[in-house]
Amino acid sequence: MLVAFVLRLAVITVGHTYRITPRRDHFQFGWEMGRIARSLAQGQGFSSPTDLPTGPSAWAPPFYPYILSNVFKAFGIYTAASAWIILALNSIFGALTCITIYKIGQIIYGTRVARAAAWTWAVFPYAIYWPVRVVWEASLSAFLLSLALLLTIRIANNPPRTRTWLGFGLLWGIIALTNTALIAMLLVKYLQLRSTFGWSLSNLVALLRQQLFVYRDLWTWIDDPFQPPPISASLPKQLSLQLA
Repeated sequence: MLVAFVLRLAVITVGHTYRITPRRDHFQFGWEMGRIARSLAQGQGFSSPTDLPTGPSAWAPPFYPYILSNVFKAFGIYTAASAWIILALNSIFGALTCITIYKIGQIIYGTRVARAAAWTWAVFPYAIYWPVRVVWEASLSAFLLSLALLLTIRIANNPPRTRTWLGFGLLWGIIALTNTALIAMLLVKYLQLRSTFGWSLSNLVALLRQQLFVYRDLWTWIDDPFQPPPISASLPKQLSLQLA
């Protein structure tokens, strides 16, 4: 973890990645989240995610913009100091992910694989690029999701206590406030657990999208995906095209 953090800080400082282009009034400084953070820092509320003052917005989840807004308040809006601090925070989240990756690998594959996976994350160029170059929630989301996976494995292996479930629910609440799209993984996992078919998660995700265009009961399909859907007499077998 320490090596990963120091390496990312070195790239930020030596590579001057905190010098974000001022084009379009510093729009690349967080893009829509940066605009919302600026509005929060200026006391205008959670609003205006684009170049124009558009008023209240639900463009992005609130957790990361509020982090940015507090940095803006302390170190200035769209300043180099704010950029360095934000990218350093991203680097902390990226370095913490080394720990969760190691713990997950240790439980599933053993210490040797866990160590290799953690070191790969620490020095892999693409894993370094995002926290040191991009003002966005990607690094925080990756850490939170890996932490959720680690807790899920521990809950599955050991009878959880009440406080464990409370912490698990709190974690997913933070995930929802950070990157709402990740909630889809929780819902798909719930469908997998409810099914009696024995889906792999990847196959369920791939085929579930196709069922959006099929008129049939979801739970029936989840349990018996190879059974053809019933044909109802009240539904036309083919839609007619009124071209005349």
